[in-house]
Amino acid sequence: MASVREAVARLGLTLTVATTTDEVLAPFGARGVPATVLVNAAGRVVGAATGPREQAFFEERAKDLLESSAPSLGSR
Repeated sequence: MASVREAVARLGLTLTVATTTDEVLAPFGARGVPATVLVNAAGRVVGAATGPREQAFFEERAKDLLESSAPSLGSR
């Protein structure tokens, strides 16, 4: 975990990094290392992926989350 935290600090990333066991990740469909579990602002798991991911993966997921949480024009 120290190497992950060092990389996050070195890269200046502002994200939460956690480690856990396969037993905790299994219900989210993440099976293996590394695993990514995406959690929205309400604390709900909205996606999971296993294996390394490129930056574009995270950018696309963030865009999807922002678009899905934006109020629609009809709800004003």
